[in-house]
This record gives sequence, structure tokens and C-alpha cells, in this order.
Amino acid sequence: MNITFHWDVVRRFPTVLPGFIAISLVFHAATFFIFRIVYPPQASMAAPPPAVMLLDQSRPDHQALLRWIEAEDPTPAMNAANAITERLLDVPYKPSYAALRTPPLTLAEEESRIQFPPARDPLAIIRSVEPPSSFRTPAPTGDPTGVVFTGDLQPRVSSPLPTFTVTKKSAKELEEAVFLVGVDARGAIQFVMPQSSSGSPAADEEAARYLGNLKLSPGDKTITWGRAKVKWGADAYTSP
Repeated sequence: MNITFHWDVVRRFPTVLPGFIAISLVFHAATFFIFRIVYPPQASMAAPPPAVMLLDQSRPDHQALLRWIEAEDPTPAMNAANAITERLLDVPYKPSYAALRTPPLTLAEEESRIQFPPARDPLAIIRSVEPPSSFRTPAPTGDPTGVVFTGDLQPRVSSPLPTFTVTKKSAKELEEAVFLVGVDARGAIQFVMPQSSSGSPAADEEAARYLGNLKLSPGDKTITWGRAKVKWGADAYTSP
């Protein structure tokens, strides 16, 4: 069975392209109207021809201009500057830092307070009523000042030590001074450190200098430590 449908074809006129063309023409006409009628082109004026004006001293208006030019002439000023050039060399130079612009800040002065005398030693009051004691010179022992080594250094003293001549004598009784001594393998004393003071720094210094110049017997150790006692004799005190 064959069925055939016949549809009526409706043909319409194409209006899309003509419509866009018409819109474009309207926009172009509006643009031409705006730029040609609403905003007309600006008219340009030609520059005036060059002219030359001559100043005449007989004319009053020109005389005023000539007087102004003469007043503003820089030539006299230049001549005057040349005349004082040598004087400018005599002007002393003054640096900018020579003028004190900002004074330095100083510390505020301390308020004066009441100065109290120092406190008096309470024992001074007791000593003031005691009868003055007469100074007694230490009794000479008869033996001169000597040095005794103890510990591991005692066997290394093979020969009598040099005489210890005391030059800085003391008026007060001296205590036994003890020094820690370090002796190298050759027998030279390398370290002398005070352990107990005699009560006189000058005597301790002289004793340390004496010990540093001593020479003991050689040993097998790199450093051998021991103690040296300085026993002060009658030659360490001043005569009464």
C-alpha cells in the first residue's frame, strides 16, 4: 500500500539580509549627521606674516621700552662682578658644621643631698682608750732565709741551693710562704703558683722570682709537681 502526503510549501520573502542592510544604512547616516552637521570641522587660521619693528628714540612709547632695556642690561653687573673678583678671594671659608644648630642634650643635674660622714669603726673607739703598745722587732732566729722542697721534688734537690738574698725587708713578722712548683724533665722550674702568702706582697714576689731561677736535678717526668716552703730568717727583717 502506497501512501503519499502532499504538503503545501509556503514560500516567504527573506527579510533578514535586507533588514541588516537597512540598519547599517541608518547607522552610517547618523554618524555622518553627527560628525558633519552637529560637529562642524574647525577652521584653521594662517599665521600672521613676519614683521620687523624698529625702535625710534623720538617716539615716547619707544623711549619707555628703550629705558627698560637699558635698566635690564646685564653688562654693568658683569663688569662689577669682574671688579670684585679679587676681593672674593679674601672671604674666609666657613663650613656648615661650624654653626651649632641643635645643642647637645646634657644630663640633668643631680639634686644636692645631705652628705653624712662615713660610719666609724666600732673597734676604733675601744682602741682609742687602750694604751699605745710599743712596736717590737721580731727576734732574729740566727738562720738565714731558706727554701725547703717537699713531695716529689725533694729527691731532685741534689746540691745546696743558691743563697736567697732578701732585698725587700719587712718591719712586720712574716709567715711561712708556700708555693706550688712545677719542674720539667731538664730540672728547670716552669710554674710557680703561690698557695700561702707571707703577709707581704713584696716578699712573696721576690720569693717567686727566686724560685723561678732555680735549677734542680733532671727527672723522667715531663712536669713534676711539688711544694716549696720559704722560711724567713733574720735577714728578711729591717734592723730596729
